[in-house]
Amino acid sequence: MATIKTDFIGGAYQHRSLIVDGQECVNLYPEIEQGNSKSVAALIGTPGLELWATATNNAGCRGLYSSSLGRRFSVNGSAFYEYNSAGLVTVRGALATASGMCTFADDGYHLIIADGDYGYELNLTTNVFTQITDGDVGGSHVVFLDGFFIMTMKDTGKCIPTEVRAGPVADLVWDAGEEFSAESFPDNLKAALKTNNEIWLFGDKSIEVWYNTGDSTSQFQRIRSAVLNVGLAATYACSTNGQNMFWLGSNDQGQGVVFKSNGYQAQRISTHAIEYIIGKMSRIDNAVSYCYQQEGHEFFLIHFLNANKSLCYDGATGLWHERTSYDETANVAKVHMGIAYAMWGGTSYVGDYENGKIYKLDLSVYSDSGAPIQRIRSTPHIHKNGKNIFFQRFEIDMEKGVGLDGDTGVAATRPQGVAPRAMLTWSDDGGHTWSNEYWADIGAMGQYKTRVAWNRLGCSRDRIFRVVISDPVKVVLVGATMDVEIERG
Repeated sequence: MATIKTDFIGGAYQHRSLIVDGQECVNLYPEIEQGNSKSVAALIGTPGLELWATATNNAGCRGLYSSSLGRRFSVNGSAFYEYNSAGLVTVRGALATASGMCTFADDGYHLIIADGDYGYELNLTTNVFTQITDGDVGGSHVVFLDGFFIMTMKDTGKCIPTEVRAGPVADLVWDAGEEFSAESFPDNLKAALKTNNEIWLFGDKSIEVWYNTGDSTSQFQRIRSAVLNVGLAATYACSTNGQNMFWLGSNDQGQGVVFKSNGYQAQRISTHAIEYIIGKMSRIDNAVSYCYQQEGHEFFLIHFLNANKSLCYDGATGLWHERTSYDETANVAKVHMGIAYAMWGGTSYVGDYENGKIYKLDLSVYSDSGAPIQRIRSTPHIHKNGKNIFFQRFEIDMEKGVGLDGDTGVAATRPQGVAPRAMLTWSDDGGHTWSNEYWADIGAMGQYKTRVAWNRLGCSRDRIFRVVISDPVKVVLVGATMDVEIERG
């Protein structure tokens, strides 16, 4: 009998054919360790959600925003809200629309909202909220650059900036004479984002990068060497981490590939497995994304609402994982509920796409506002030249003794998480069907020497193990080992 390690730590990679690869990584993300660590990598549980505030109309979140002076705002349904540091809500205005995502920009004196159809302004000094009525102002995105607000214009393919103001508190006037549009390709303009003091204009099939020339006769111009021959597949599936752009791509050759900017080049970051998942979706044009950072990991999270799927790319490792929220009533996993993101006061927050709830996104919280988080990891195929492998033992190396404080007596009466467990199943047909469920203790509070292991697991020529943990406890997986005997001959 031999003890061998499995390739247990890794990202999500479910191939078009499960017989090639069927690795799941759900609500876990890989982290490459540094120094003389026990393992070169680990799987870390994704952050949970702690309820912080609730919008009074209880409508789904359309956007969160932190102003340059630290004020906190959201759009939920048709209502525009502000929150104080304790989460108390004040209504600041009403939009003419009630659905679709919103984008924001401010200069410390004016806050501008774009809701896809119209534009709005909140005077940050007087708190007067008005709809912008200048010309065709109103579209999907608004940015602030070098003293100018710039908004995409719905159905025109153009952007419109504000005029030069006498001072920062002066009224905004949108300058129809300075309208500009992407010129390299005759495609529809979908989005505009700012990074590195430049504006990226995303079309259906191309991207152009523009800048402020400082020339009053031609204020904004395209950087001629900065044209990308791949566009944007969904209006709100583009985000920036402040240095790079991330987006769901589209052009004449196809769509559904995820890109990251590398200078003025489009660098593919999706894998064939991720592209296969996206390619199966009936609709991707309403995908929504955002970037956020926690503990050195730069995450780009895309929500596909129609497909009930959230996919996450980690820039620190270049690996993908899935995120889900669990619907206890329907007993199914669904798209992650945090559809919009903002950092307020150094803390990460997300808004719920289904209701008015706003949550803290916290790595030390182990449930989604009380609902379980189902963390899943399945191994690559375990095989040996077509020979039978007899599995005597399968053991997970993970953080143990993480149970919650409480009575560890009768299982029927103790709260979930007091005596946490891991569930193991396996597939001997390439991931098409799965065995019965087998459970092992992770360890009640302080039981750090618990062995998370399963014995006498039968034999197979090709096996995938799947581990599921749903208790609201800290989950850190370091690896897995197997005691096996391999058929001779």
